[in-house]
Amino acid sequence: MKITDLKFRKDIPDGDKMATLRFAEALADNKQPVATNYSAFGARKVDETSTGPVIEAIAVSEGIKRDGSTIQVKGIDLRNLKANPVLMWAHRYDQPPIGRIVDFRKTTVDGLGKVLKIRFTPCKTSTDTEHKRFSDSIFEMLMNGDLRTVSFGWRTVEAEPIRDGDGYYTGWNFIRTDAMETSVVPVPADPDALIT
Repeated sequence: MKITDLKFRKDIPDGDKMATLRFAEALADNKQPVATNYSAFGARKVDETSTGPVIEAIAVSEGIKRDGSTIQVKGIDLRNLKANPVLMWAHRYDQPPIGRIVDFRKTTVDGLGKVLKIRFTPCKTSTDTEHKRFSDSIFEMLMNGDLRTVSFGWRTVEAEPIRDGDGYYTGWNFIRTDAMETSVVPVPADPDALIT
């Protein structure tokens, strides 16, 4: 794909065009740009451990999302995330994790199709710190329903633009991705990535 192959409708803001072109340029240079996709399919408690609840969520589902893009679940490489199964707050890589992912499953859900389901727990630390209290408050909000959504963060390995019937760019088809982390977030872009 050449960057010049992307054409945009006139109503697309210049900032969105520039971000898309930068992403396409990074892909063309094999730089594997980082991306995120928010999900809103509802979290639910499925078990209890000595450190707190085990919560299940859909981290990502296939299909066109609010940003016009889709992720191919079969193309998600989980090796790096399994080696470092961090649960973050809102993709804040400058902060410690708020929990850890204890299970990953690619599966099919009626009405959604292919999804990546995860189960996660609070961090094991018992030290009373500001961050521990913050993490505990996030898990409390997950348990009482004030927070329900997660977001999947990845490096792009292979992607192609999605075009409408007139050939205009509408989003990305992420064919192969390298999973980096999952975050609890307050606002989803993928309305199907909720705590289940």
